[in-house]
Amino acid sequence: MLFSFQTVLTINVINIGQEDLKIYSIYGPTHHAHGTVHETQAIAIAAEDAEEHGHH
Repeated sequence: MLFSFQTVLTINVINIGQEDLKIYSIYGPTHHAHGTVHETQAIAIAAEDAEEHGHH
């Protein structure tokens, strides 16, 4: 089971199985500058593509 969250939130997980539940929390910083806002998804995708190809 994989949970992926991009914002801070609280979640309750209840183990109903017979084995111990192991939960791992992995943090990775965002790859864009703080405060980056794109008006549309298309603009966001174009910006990511440009970053991948070394264009800023």
